[in-house]
Amino acid sequence: MKEKPNYDDIEKNVDFKALASRLNALSEKDNRRRKTVYDVLDHVRGDILAARQKRKVSHKVLAKELTAAGIPISEPTLRKYIQAQGVAKKRRKGQNAANGNGGGSGTAPVSPTEAKQEKPTRQHRFNLNV
Repeated sequence: MKEKPNYDDIEKNVDFKALASRLNALSEKDNRRRKTVYDVLDHVRGDILAARQKRKVSHKVLAKELTAAGIPISEPTLRKYIQAQGVAKKRRKGQNAANGNGGGSGTAPVSPTEAKQEKPTRQHRFNLNV
């Protein structure tokens, strides 16, 4: 079994001031991370969002156009990218924002005093109050 380090010895041997200055000197260049499709799409972010919101271009057409331009992307990935940019989905006609279903008949909002009703005590099957 692996022996646990002795943190008292580590604390004595580490020069924390030097370590702090080295950590403060690190920059984004020191953190080489792999590029993602989102990084590439950020170059045309405004154009994608404008096409989607203002001109009502579908995700499918946008994905095909981007793939033809050399950015291979699937429709679901493009949809996730657009949603990550803070673009809200349109609600369906008749969908109520209060309850989220399509019934169209919502209930009135509940006031905080009505929401904090007393919780009834549960009774055990052997007539023990729990």
